[in-house]
Amino acid sequence: MRLAAYVSIMFLFCASIDALRAEDFKIDVALGVDTVGVFRGAKSKSLNPSVGASIYIERGDFFGGMFTTPSKIAGEIRPFVLGYAGYGSSIGEFDWSLSGRYYAFPDSRVFVIDLDDDGIPENVGRKGFFEGAFNVGFSIGTLDFTGGIFYSPNGFGDTGRALYLSSSVKTEIGWDVTLRGYVNRSEYANDLYNTDYTDYSVGLYREFLGMDLFLRYSNTTGLPNAENRAVVFGIEKTWTLASTEKSQERRFRKIRNDLVFDKALIRGGY
Repeated sequence: MRLAAYVSIMFLFCASIDALRAEDFKIDVALGVDTVGVFRGAKSKSLNPSVGASIYIERGDFFGGMFTTPSKIAGEIRPFVLGYAGYGSSIGEFDWSLSGRYYAFPDSRVFVIDLDDDGIPENVGRKGFFEGAFNVGFSIGTLDFTGGIFYSPNGFGDTGRALYLSSSVKTEIGWDVTLRGYVNRSEYANDLYNTDYTDYSVGLYREFLGMDLFLRYSNTTGLPNAENRAVVFGIEKTWTLASTEKSQERRFRKIRNDLVFDKALIRGGY
């Protein structure tokens, strides 16, 4: 998995250099802060407010990027870095993208699971893991629907295969405000170390004075003894370093922004 991370980093570096010479490209950087960090419904218990920075690169149908934020796992504070790259296009009214991503925790200790506290761990594994993703979106009237499948052959802590199913709907409700709702499902092959659960959220999103703002409620069902109910306010500022008119016209880019940059899916601690 470390090799996959290095390959992804090199790809993104080469893509950023090549994009500067391309006729159809876009480069964005962003800084943001949320009052509470949330990742796939799991509310961060520390390091709040949650801050993060990202870079997004697009050339033609190819895209890539990186996101980073502080994280605290098992008492250890380390940066969390998500790198991703992929390809997206359209078939009729359907937009789709296929991508790979690596969740990295640089210089982090291995994750130890000792279920009976006898000093003999049942599992020891790296925190970093790879995930493949396929996303599709379409519109019906004023409603935009998206769905995604995220698959990891060996998830967090080397605890086995993991599957994340994402679905969302959004619509404009006036005053430049967008209403978004999400229902997502996490499934794991190894039930000894993980619990299948559902996360959901509903929120209001608006651009104001050049910044992206949101107010969102999120929660989970199926996780025992977990209090993940959260009302989160977030603000993010994006700067476009380079772009072409053609790249901004691409409709399928909306899918990647919804499923990659939305804080409900990538920001916050575990």
